[in-house]
Amino acid sequence: MFFSVIIPVYNAGKYLAPCVDSVLSQTDGDFEVILVDDGSTDGSGALCDGYAAKDPRVRVLHKENGGQSTARNMGLRAAGGEYVVFLDSDDFLLSPGFLADLRGKAGENPDVILYKYQKYWEDKGLSDCAFSFAGIGGEQKQEEMIRELVKRDAFFCSAWSKSVRCSLLKENGFYFDESLSCEDMDWYYQVLEKAGRIALLDRSYIAYRQRPGSVTAVVKEKTIADFIRVLERWSDRFQKELTGRRQEVMLQSMTKLYCNLLVAFVRYRGENRKGYRERVRGLAFLFRYDSNARAKKFAKIYRLAGFRGLLFFLKLADQVR
Repeated sequence: MFFSVIIPVYNAGKYLAPCVDSVLSQTDGDFEVILVDDGSTDGSGALCDGYAAKDPRVRVLHKENGGQSTARNMGLRAAGGEYVVFLDSDDFLLSPGFLADLRGKAGENPDVILYKYQKYWEDKGLSDCAFSFAGIGGEQKQEEMIRELVKRDAFFCSAWSKSVRCSLLKENGFYFDESLSCEDMDWYYQVLEKAGRIALLDRSYIAYRQRPGSVTAVVKEKTIADFIRVLERWSDRFQKELTGRRQEVMLQSMTKLYCNLLVAFVRYRGENRKGYRERVRGLAFLFRYDSNARAKKFAKIYRLAGFRGLLFFLKLADQVR
């Protein structure tokens, strides 16, 4: 088969049908759907079994609850397709031609295929995609593609926004770090180290569901700790192991992620905030690699008002939002 669509499922009864149905309705039928029931307690496991009983393309794996990374890894180990597609159980595909378009792009023999998404709200529906891939690709080297993606604020580490050659993942042991809460970042940087050609589809295929209250949700300590850990690990590695253009581009991508960390940090109210604050501040050297509008804005405030002034500004902006 050509595609393995891996869907971790945990208490997703409310959203599972739109997600799975959007895959089963694909015009290219050369795929398997691997539903990994991560110890659901709301009947989602039975819903998964119901799909498997009706459609031979659906496989169900049941496991004790261990988190999304453990579910994805179990699905990946079982995958038999040439390309893997990760889909979250509360999201859904926007087009029945998604896999057909992916197969067409796979004809260019890429290791990674990127595609766009649209945010979806229950009350407002879909929003427009905020970025474009137009003009990126062709014979461009990987670092030049990444540079342009970062510049357009279109560089994302999310596993669900890309399809990856299955053999690249398995042969290199590129599984998700089950100890991290921001595992996608760590996983994608591993993939980029070994990936050859990257291809892009300039169309939105994923409906990224926005849960109520997600913007103002309390940030957990583990989220902050793991986010810092990943940025420290990879920025240090890039500085030590890369040179020239490649080093500059990869650090530019990290600056984009650093801006995300800063926004999360101003929402963090944990007891160890002071200790994490110094580690977040220690990553401010990444502002030397600002290359998109958002990073440039953050960097300008940092240079004018310092780290404390930047956090104050971000806090005010978050309250207004």
